[in-house]
Amino acid sequence: MRMYILGALHDATFNRKHQTYRFSQSSKGWLELVQQMLESIGWKGWIYKEGANRFVWALETRAKIDREEKPKNMGEKIAYIRGYFDAEGGMPRDKSHFLYFQFSQKDKIDLNQVRSISKNWE
Repeated sequence: MRMYILGALHDATFNRKHQTYRFSQSSKGWLELVQQMLESIGWKGWIYKEGANRFVWALETRAKIDREEKPKNMGEKIAYIRGYFDAEGGMPRDKSHFLYFQFSQKDKIDLNQVRSISKNWE
């Protein structure tokens, strides 16, 4: 679960003043899943609706996460890429469309790192 959360952190922002990571989504469901994962490994997280007239949910956590940690084995690599994909990825919803997986990320170095992990399934 640590590796899933580490992968998902690519969609989070870090607030230096409060020392918190913040995920935001239009749907609360994925945030609840991440919150449960955080709690299962001993970290707390809280969910709130952002603003009165917005359709955005946020999850914040003060978890101490080592962003430099790398997946070491196949299971950790899969969990990391799953978290990354759930936070940054997408695929067609219509089954009649050609199946592809899309990862959206501004940081090309970061995206190349995920690509490298997925190519080396050792």
